[in-house]
Amino acid sequence: MAEFESTRPPNLIPVFSSHILQSPFLSDISDALSIPSLTDSKVDRFDADEYLLERTISRCRTQRLRIAAQETKAIRSLQELRVLRRAKQSKASSSQNVSDQPQGSFMQTVQPPPLHLYDPQTAVHLARAALDVFTAEERVQILQIHELSEDLSYRQDKLEAVTARLQEATEQYSRLLFTLHNCKIPLEPYQNLVEEFEEPLSLYTPLPDTM
Repeated sequence: MAEFESTRPPNLIPVFSSHILQSPFLSDISDALSIPSLTDSKVDRFDADEYLLERTISRCRTQRLRIAAQETKAIRSLQELRVLRRAKQSKASSSQNVSDQPQGSFMQTVQPPPLHLYDPQTAVHLARAALDVFTAEERVQILQIHELSEDLSYRQDKLEAVTARLQEATEQYSRLLFTLHNCKIPLEPYQNLVEEFEEPLSLYTPLPDTM
């Protein structure tokens, strides 16, 4: 295993926080401090970060489209509801007009159209409204699937990047322990500075195998 610069007891040891480990400047910092690379990867950090940011922009645009489609669907559903309400009010008005006719009048025998039967104009408007609702709903479903697919692909890329950083952090920790052991430097137990918080999911709890 590669060591740090010397097995002599060091006064100051270069160690990178998670912020530095994921920085595109990690290689430059390592070179400046004469620290062996923590990874054999040849991936350019700037290219990788640029790619993920472009994916983020694409996801945001898809999300906006999906939200817009949902709003349009709600508007079309409201339109259909108001067409139905107007049709109901029209039937109620027709029924009232019939009841106002004198007893024995021929018009009293004419009943308003039953449910789901409408005059030609209302029938066309309601059919158009129903068509628009399902057209809008189909577009919502298409965009939701596209959004989920894009989000899954992005998260897989993000997982790959995080796993690479985890490997670097593991290598850094292993190198440090190796160097300190060789230098016979005693270590104090790792102190918990956030003991007021209980972790809801321990780092050592196995995760479901969903891959």
